[in-house]
Amino acid sequence: DAPPHRHSSDIAIDKSIGKAIALHNHSEFRRFGPVEDALLLWNTKNVEYALGANISDLSMKFWDSDERHAFEGDHVLLKQGYSSVIKHMKSKLEDRGDKFKCLLDFPVGKIEYAIKSETMEYPVDPERQSKNMIELSDTCRITSKDGQQSHKFDFIVSTLPLGVMKESIRNDVDSSAKVVFDPALPFCKVDAIENTGFGLLNKVYIQFAEPFWRRSSIFSEDQTLFGNASGLNPHHYMFFDVGKSLGRNNDAPPVLMTLISGKEAAKSEFLSDEELLGEVLATLRKLFNPTMVKEPITYKITRWGADEFSRGCYTFLPPGATDQDFQILQSPINGNGDSLALEGSETMRMFWAGEHTTALHPSMAHGAMLSGIRAAKEVLSTITFSYKDRAGFERVIPMAIFRKKNPSIKLQCSLCHKTGSTVKEGSLLAFQKGSRQVLAHNNCGENSPEVEVRDGNWRHIIRAINRGKQINCTMCGKIGATIGCTHEHCFRSFHFSCAQDSGWRFERDGKVYFCDLHCTYANHGDNECDQISTAFFKMKRPSAMLKCNFCGKLGGDSKRGKILAFQQRDRQLLVHDKCARYTNVMETIEDPTSLSDTDFKNLFLIMKRTNSCHACSEKGATIVCGDSSCNRCFHFTCAEDDGWDFAKKGTHFKCSQHRQARLKAAPGTGLVQSSPPMGLPANLFQHNLFFHGAQTMTNGNDETKMPRSAKSGLAVNDKMGSPTANNGATHATQPLQRYMDADSDTRYS
Repeated sequence: DAPPHRHSSDIAIDKSIGKAIALHNHSEFRRFGPVEDALLLWNTKNVEYALGANISDLSMKFWDSDERHAFEGDHVLLKQGYSSVIKHMKSKLEDRGDKFKCLLDFPVGKIEYAIKSETMEYPVDPERQSKNMIELSDTCRITSKDGQQSHKFDFIVSTLPLGVMKESIRNDVDSSAKVVFDPALPFCKVDAIENTGFGLLNKVYIQFAEPFWRRSSIFSEDQTLFGNASGLNPHHYMFFDVGKSLGRNNDAPPVLMTLISGKEAAKSEFLSDEELLGEVLATLRKLFNPTMVKEPITYKITRWGADEFSRGCYTFLPPGATDQDFQILQSPINGNGDSLALEGSETMRMFWAGEHTTALHPSMAHGAMLSGIRAAKEVLSTITFSYKDRAGFERVIPMAIFRKKNPSIKLQCSLCHKTGSTVKEGSLLAFQKGSRQVLAHNNCGENSPEVEVRDGNWRHIIRAINRGKQINCTMCGKIGATIGCTHEHCFRSFHFSCAQDSGWRFERDGKVYFCDLHCTYANHGDNECDQISTAFFKMKRPSAMLKCNFCGKLGGDSKRGKILAFQQRDRQLLVHDKCARYTNVMETIEDPTSLSDTDFKNLFLIMKRTNSCHACSEKGATIVCGDSSCNRCFHFTCAEDDGWDFAKKGTHFKCSQHRQARLKAAPGTGLVQSSPPMGLPANLFQHNLFFHGAQTMTNGNDETKMPRSAKSGLAVNDKMGSPTANNGATHATQPLQRYMDADSDTRYS
């Protein structure tokens, strides 16, 4: 149901995991029992709670794109609540006297930001004489919902929650029941509001006469939370001891709080207090002795979805949205449109802040606070802005805007001509200067010699694209080769990826490029090598066959992996991926500056340590038995034929003779021989967590390019940990670790 410019190859987390399970046939899932299923579901809910959305609604590529910007340190609980922060900030502003005014009891009904009015000069002030400041103008006006109050302003900073914004753009909501913008918000703003998700997280606080849970022998004295992995009401997945969380041990009030997120939170808002309270008590009576769980003294339930000033809780990115949507949501506007699409000389009048306007810390309170500081700086820079400072700069615009304006243009880099974002070339970015819009990969543009990038501002990218139209690449022959060899007598030019394929590493070697004929290898260690492309290998050695120097086999295959090429000064080497990855005569060292996970630095050293294979007697064996009394060596495939599973057991190889000796020395260890893969069991997806993706794989109908949108707000920041079973209750232990690479994939069909 997403518009064409939102179609994406991205899919939801549940579908992605389901596809992986089906594709790789993970047999361990087949052995899951009720306890494992319950723990898997618990971890899923733990993922979902931080963004208030289910894994079926979260983008696989962007759901945790802010993780790289996360602050270090522990999570903290403000004992006096967030209102204490607001009160402190308000008191500081009140110290400024008449320059600050706080209007309360003023529900906003209408926001105008393009009123025609006369301008006036600033009052005479010697300090302002030298500054190029825009004129004052009551261009903006805010009117209360009842229409009885209104105030004019020069600028407006909107911190309306995304849920309220979603309601404001709906045509089926009466204007008297929503915030109205005049003029209507520009397309790009509405598009981002409509397609970015807004989650929901509700809490139920219950106060008991006695803290029965603290008397349980399974909890430590300082434990403040426990999980529910009983299988009953799994949406109440975690309980917090609020009294202890406030730091009081002896007289800590017996108050528990439970969380509900995503679709379950939305459904809970339609339950009565008694029904919802009954769910929580039933869950606690499942976890503890039912006689211990008495009726509560009092309770409090949040319903943020129904709150007209919130309409939800946390921003999240569903499939079809990208981290560029945060840029659109924070971009200022005026009566002519959005700053991302307008010329830099226009004065913006309306600015935006809130957790939904920051790509660095979305869904976070500190993100909201930092966005307010950023918006204030934007207003100040607008007042004192010198437009000539941006001369020659191109603006990066969101891909959604480019795709809307250029629906028939193929999404490919104007320099290397590759489609979409790639690991090597980086994110595909859209640039605009005047009325012209172009596309280029981040690395292709940034490493062109004339291009400057300062504080996120790009200069001369269009000049580089124009120059590249006249230059063919030495390696691939295509136009767009803007990276030339710096040697004074060399006229060879390359694309970014072709230059990388020749062994140059821009992060290590710098932007001043020398081709392989003139490179001095000054930054290379004596025993280091760099990965090169097989195309470059063939260019250097056109008569050589693509044969692995370890196992001696030609070409790549599914068993050994693809064939990789490496270079050490004027020497080249070929090796299969798995032959290199699983060698153990010495540890393979990966290149930290490389964009590839197959760039090994010490393969020429390893080549010197190869031996004859015990199984086939051929040279090039690099996998040695780990038994101290054994000197047998094997090729990768010979070691697998000997019964070793590298994917599960790693490089700590032992030949079959010494594995058998170990088993005989320890009889009755209870080792179970796993059965061979048999296809997907029926009970693998009994919780429907990952069934959607697996079903498309088992049916042979891969629907990865189907669009999804989040037009209604219905998540992870692992504040809890992984559970261990104990009568259905769980302990929170070490935080879950997540390592996901987020890109700006803009491919679609």
